[in-house]
Amino acid sequence: MHNRLSSRLLHVYRACTAPLRMARELAQRMTDSCPVSILYYHRIAQVHPTPWTIDRQSFEAHIAWLREHFDLVDLPEAQRRITEGCRRPTVHLTFDDGYEENDQWAIPWLLHHEIPVTYYVSTSFVSTDHSFPHDQALGLHLPANRLETLKRWQGGSVKFGAHTRTHCDLGKCTRIEQLIDEIVTSAAELGAVLNEPLVDFAFPFGQPANLHPMAFEICRQAGFRSVSSAYGERNYRGGDAFHLRRFHADPLLVRMQNWLTGDPREFLRPRYRVPEFSVPADTVVPNLLAETERLRVSLSDKPSSPVARASA
Repeated sequence: MHNRLSSRLLHVYRACTAPLRMARELAQRMTDSCPVSILYYHRIAQVHPTPWTIDRQSFEAHIAWLREHFDLVDLPEAQRRITEGCRRPTVHLTFDDGYEENDQWAIPWLLHHEIPVTYYVSTSFVSTDHSFPHDQALGLHLPANRLETLKRWQGGSVKFGAHTRTHCDLGKCTRIEQLIDEIVTSAAELGAVLNEPLVDFAFPFGQPANLHPMAFEICRQAGFRSVSSAYGERNYRGGDAFHLRRFHADPLLVRMQNWLTGDPREFLRPRYRVPEFSVPADTVVPNLLAETERLRVSLSDKPSSPVARASA
């Protein structure tokens, strides 16, 4: 009942604000300043609904509408358009955590249609029987991705990113050694196993309180290409193409449509700015690519992967 009422109200609101939205989009197209929106999903499944799950039918409806109204691009192209501008509204799709159920249909379907995706993985759950803490809190045991599954997806439109080792709240971290391990070391370990450096990072939870300012600088020094938050902003030309703002892809299609077509209330909200925070001068931040290569070479002499050892 609540969703039906919410949907009706949003349809009315969109209709009433349509002239303003269309005028703004026309101006953006003429000035190469269309926004770049980045959506994040978690789990596409028909059973055990959670706030971070969307069913197959709703997901198909999302993608059909997005393909009709937006350019669906990969992450480097999204960053280029943020820096240089673009004439068409643009979207990049991402997934967080790493659920094995995504292999039942969603990711193979996206691969078949060659739709670019960045898939952020929390490494300590790969190829284990451990459930994510947020699922355990609901009494659910939902399997994480198998390493074999991730390897099978390689070579297509899905690229992998890092999402910490333990899906912890980095905003609460007090030790820089923990930040480096959760961000850099865990990314290098999975990148070594996949033989594909994970150069993009997404904060778990992704709200301002979860974004440790020092983590941004660690990512820069380590050599990550991008860092993603998840508190719901679009990315505009001339903005920070390193820090990518993302929207949760709400299962209610009209709510996503409202966000992505320029809700006039967007500019009434203060935009979050990451505080400047320097890494202590005596801190050694590993180079991500060098550490990934070092671990990759060492795998030939060891029977188990760094990911498997870290997950034990």
